Amino acid sequence: MSSLFQIILLMAVLGSVGPNMLFWSLVGILRFMFSRDEQDSIVSQSLISIKDVAVVIAAHNEEMVLPGCIDELRKIINVRQIHVADDASSDATKAIAKSFGCKIFTSKVNIGKAKMIEAALAKFRICKKYAVVLILDADSEIDPNYFTNALTQFSDLNVAVVAGHVVSRPVAGTLNIARVVHKYRVRLYLMIQTLFRYGQSWKPANVTFVAPGFASTYRASVLEKIEISSSGLVIEDINMTFQVHKAALGKVVYSPYVKCSTEDPASLSDYSRQVRRWNLGLWQTIKRQGIWPSKFWLALGLLQIETIASALFVLLLPGLLAWGYFFDGNILLWSPLTGDFEKAPVWILPILFVGADFLLSVIAAILLRSFEMILYAPFFLVFRVLDAWWTLATIPIAIFSNSSGVWKSPMRASRSKVA
Repeated sequence: MSSLFQIILLMAVLGSVGPNMLFWSLVGILRFMFSRDEQDSIVSQSLISIKDVAVVIAAHNEEMVLPGCIDELRKIINVRQIHVADDASSDATKAIAKSFGCKIFTSKVNIGKAKMIEAALAKFRICKKYAVVLILDADSEIDPNYFTNALTQFSDLNVAVVAGHVVSRPVAGTLNIARVVHKYRVRLYLMIQTLFRYGQSWKPANVTFVAPGFASTYRASVLEKIEISSSGLVIEDINMTFQVHKAALGKVVYSPYVKCSTEDPASLSDYSRQVRRWNLGLWQTIKRQGIWPSKFWLALGLLQIETIASALFVLLLPGLLAWGYFFDGNILLWSPLTGDFEKAPVWILPILFVGADFLLSVIAAILLRSFEMILYAPFFLVFRVLDAWWTLATIPIAIFSNSSGVWKSPMRASRSKVA
């Protein structure tokens, strides 16, 4: 096997997964081997009952999705334990919550999700009355076994937060934007949760940097110590997770059994807005919370170096191609295994990028037994470029500006249950 071919093969593997994800995948395998019965190894029955749970849903103009959210909740929890924080909605959000019998707090002006959560917690004295609090998005639909599996985790008194396992809710149609986004997110969630978060949230590691705000459950005594609506941030969940780690409030755990479905963006503009918010929220949190010596920051720092390098490669690929073409048509590829450089034709770069991305889709299709994934694979490259752009473009925005946290409701997709 030629050294050039070895380098290209190595780049294809690393381009598909990346060193960080490869490492945490191996950690995840160790977790699986040593914790195969972890759902039963804590205790056979949770020390916290469903009566000790409060649900807080911050909502702004969510009349299309709120009924589904509450309807799934009321199958497993008393509606009087559901608290809807209506952020100055101009639609039927408040009326819907009232019709279900939920407790409601309404703001006269749009103040944003984080402030609404804090207001509802204070208004109903939730952290004083309940043991744990589920913070839920209005478009989330909870799995029937969510609380059974989440509450079991809290039997370990060192657990502060249980991060929800996100499931992208299917939408109707073929090759429309909402369907393509759904398939892309299915692949992304598979990678992040199976190959990354599962290993990072193993209790000996405990370095996962976000308990997603769509459906994560906090110990009430921990939630009281967290500043939810920190000023200048566009989103709250990353900042809340950072505080748990920084203040050593407990462990942030994740289990694939703690499931909840969510609706992903139905248009390119909403997708771009969401990715912008996520990335901006991360950089803003880093700016606000700073860096402290810890294994948490070692893991996060290495991840961000790789993320930035990957984004730069995606966005600079046309320039690299032009540079190679106008000079001698070749580029130098370096192997981290041998330390050698080899000349390769410049067209190998787009082939590597497209090939590595397509390989991810093939792997996802096999694991999920959904070969339709391969049909959508060519369109995923558009989202890779958008992801790369917002990874980098939000860095200066985070440095030189602040956000109010006020939100805008996305366009909602069809609520079909098509798989």
